Amino acid sequence: MGENQRIVFVNNLQRYMKMRGVDQADIVNALAVSASTVSDWATGKKYPRVDSMQRLADFLGVLLSDLTSETAAPSVLLNPQEEELVAIYRDLNTEGQDILMGTARGLAANPDMKKGSASKDATA
Repeated sequence: MGENQRIVFVNNLQRYMKMRGVDQADIVNALAVSASTVSDWATGKKYPRVDSMQRLADFLGVLLSDLTSETAAPSVLLNPQEEELVAIYRDLNTEGQDILMGTARGLAANPDMKKGSASKDATA
């Protein structure tokens, strides 16, 4: 494993974690691996085995090659709700797109709307 490959993997992992709004604890829980293992991956201390890397890619909704390659345009796979949101956005005129983006930014800025926060829906 070359040092450059390790750096590419770490950079891509961190980028997709940020894009998906997940942290190391989310990966630990989803992949049933230890916190130290995920930490080692995230810092480049260790490189995941191919089977673990595929599970990681699946969890992040990307292709395996998106984690291991330097690419200008990542192949982010969208879940059905994300696909619907993109389709809705594309169907709107400019004013509607601006309103939708403002609403989305407002939700994203609200700590109660973040993943892992205690919300009214979770306690109902």
